Amino acid sequence: MFLFSSTLFMSTFLALSASHWLMIWVALELNMISFIPLIIFSSWHQETEASIKYFLFQALGSSLLLLGSYAPSFFFLIMLGMMVKLGMAPFHYWFPSVMNSMSWPMCLLLTTWQKIVPLFILISIATTLSSSMCLAIASLNTMVGGLGGLNQTQIRPLLAYSSISHMGWMIAASPVSSFISATYFLIYTLTSITLFLYLFFLNSSTPKLFSSTVMSNFLSLFTLSLLLLSLGGLPPLTGFLPKWLVIASLDSLVTPIFLILGSLMNLFYYLNICLSSALSKSNPMLTSSSSLSSFPLFIMSTLLLPMFFM
Repeated sequence: MFLFSSTLFMSTFLALSASHWLMIWVALELNMISFIPLIIFSSWHQETEASIKYFLFQALGSSLLLLGSYAPSFFFLIMLGMMVKLGMAPFHYWFPSVMNSMSWPMCLLLTTWQKIVPLFILISIATTLSSSMCLAIASLNTMVGGLGGLNQTQIRPLLAYSSISHMGWMIAASPVSSFISATYFLIYTLTSITLFLYLFFLNSSTPKLFSSTVMSNFLSLFTLSLLLLSLGGLPPLTGFLPKWLVIASLDSLVTPIFLILGSLMNLFYYLNICLSSALSKSNPMLTSSSSLSSFPLFIMSTLLLPMFFM
């Protein structure tokens, strides 16, 4: 496990520091080869299915990267390859399915660390593309991420569609400022780490949306609601800051409408989770004893702290 974990992290740094497409491809292949054993050893009942799907689509993305690096006329294939690796629309169908077959720690790695290199490449080549193409891709992903999560009954696919929507926001800012895209990804990563760790401590084996542990304790329910709403970008929580930066940087009048609509759909299904849990008949809201009571307090304080300095 330590060997694969070390290779996973080192391959990411190797790809970020590489100056040739072939070295980037080698680093991405090392990254994929080291991540698949981590999926298999994660003691989750569907790890084989997840590893096979992940391998197939990552191999497709790497193939497109190689083809696109041969000639400038094929450069758009690099963009398509990175979109496949990121699970962005319209190549997103594998992403929710793979996430639903993974354990929470692997879901966390898939939605954060594994996106660093493909997103870095996509943002880097966004300056060579027309801004209208980037904004169209961004609008498509935010709408797909919003619409796709509306009919989900499990938390993992819902968070997968949420990740697709966030990718759209990052791509929207990339032609204007890569710094804003990086800031967005950083805040998204910190929020996701907090949320995924919290879900892992609540129940690491049950993939169902409504956890009895959450519904049995008011503080746990409130903290989970706070984390989800922050991830959805509800002001004045921390997740609203990067969305505001992206909208403020755009010159287009149409794209922000699609971005906001997608974000509103995200907030709708997050609120649906919160209200469904709070109004459940089996929810004793006044239960005060919980082994997780100190952990939510820590999450709440660290999550809200950045907003007091704005």
